[in-house]
Amino acid sequence: NPAKSTIFAGNILRPDRQTAGIRPALSFRKQEPQKNASTTKIACLQFNPIQENTYVVWDDTLEAVVIDAGNSNPREDAALDNFIAEHGLKPVMAVNTHGHFDHVFGAQFVCDTYHLQPEMCADEVPTYLQATEQMRMFLHRDFPLTLPSIGNTFKDGDLITFGNHQLRVIETPGHTP
Repeated sequence: NPAKSTIFAGNILRPDRQTAGIRPALSFRKQEPQKNASTTKIACLQFNPIQENTYVVWDDTLEAVVIDAGNSNPREDAALDNFIAEHGLKPVMAVNTHGHFDHVFGAQFVCDTYHLQPEMCADEVPTYLQATEQMRMFLHRDFPLTLPSIGNTFKDGDLITFGNHQLRVIETPGHTP
């Protein structure tokens, strides 16, 4: 099955996914529109056995942020890479809403391919570093999982900047620290 993708375009970014009342540890809200603001585009690609949502967010500059890279095998790696190439995007940041295994399967691929280390809230670092153990407990089997070192960490109120846009970090603990 090829990865499913959905593209949204607009001036509001709200990937504050709520699934069965569970919220990620990090949500994003777009800053107030600027003069001559460009359009924000969001693609959602579903990956891995959990059907995790990976987001690619970009604007007219074609700079992009990859959020929650969950791609877990060569076919899914190719789907993410092909999507980015087909849209002419230049990934400039890899961000994780939280460190659960299904959200970090693709972290090493993104690091190797685009030279981007995953960035996340500092409170998520221990969860990220335990992803292999989480996977074993949850799935009762091993999948290959290599994690790159963490890049920058951020906190509530920090800004994630790409292209002509800034996303404000809003910590929403509960599902993870």
